[in-house]
Amino acid sequence: MGYRGGLPGISLGDDPPRGFEADVAAHLAKALSVRAGGLTFVPVGYAAREEAVERGKVDLVISNLSIDDADRGRAAFAGPYYVAHRDVLVRASAKIDDLEDLRGRRICLSNGQTTGTMIRDRGVDFVAVRADDPAQCAVQVADGRADAMVGDDLLIAGFGARLRGIKVKIVGVRLTTERYGVALRTGDPVACRRINEVITSMYADGTLASLLESHLGRVDFRFETALPRLETC
Repeated sequence: MGYRGGLPGISLGDDPPRGFEADVAAHLAKALSVRAGGLTFVPVGYAAREEAVERGKVDLVISNLSIDDADRGRAAFAGPYYVAHRDVLVRASAKIDDLEDLRGRRICLSNGQTTGTMIRDRGVDFVAVRADDPAQCAVQVADGRADAMVGDDLLIAGFGARLRGIKVKIVGVRLTTERYGVALRTGDPVACRRINEVITSMYADGTLASLLESHLGRVDFRFETALPRLETC
């Protein structure tokens, strides 16, 4: 199973990683009759997720990969198992409740992020605070050096959930829709349909909502808990 490491609450550590996506992967593996101890997690780089499937390095990838942004020539997709959105994490006490409230605020941006540009494109100017990675941004939100950090809501909620002594929330501005899919090799509609069946069951019996609450429940975050429109296999 391919995964993207370094994401608290989502997929942190190895052998095996811990977090929401790691648990989704384990649940899928069990439902697909992978023998006990037969699930191996393989870290894959952000830019190499489709390639890892295409070249047979892994059988599946669950790694916050948006179906609509993926290279469908290299991998097929089941799911999505979750629909995320580009959003903003703030201190619960910051009195930031919508996009306009970010005007003039200090927003922490880590390398390679484009969400800040999306906010400015909507006519909201802010003061950019730079950091090397999202973990540093979360710390700056916690200690007040920044008012907000940006990114996919699921991922920034993961960084927020490990902060202690402070309440944080996802604002809910939902700048984009990111349909996180399970990447698999092309030409296997049977596996695709079976994965979709398992995802449907996870939403129906509350498993998915329970995993979200378990890993991200410390953050004031309105999770997506309705079954998304699934890919046609």
